[in-house]
Amino acid sequence: MVTVPVIVAENWKKQLGEFVAVDSVSFTVETCSVFLYLLRSL
Repeated sequence: MVTVPVIVAENWKKQLGEFVAVDSVSFTVETCSVFLYLLRSL
């Protein structure tokens, strides 16, 4: 089975005011993968 990326995030950053919670995160979620990510705000 060929897997196809359904979510691709590159160099993702989450900043709350001056506080950097996440910096330079990259990931790929392919089909047939179970992925759950909850964010309070986008």
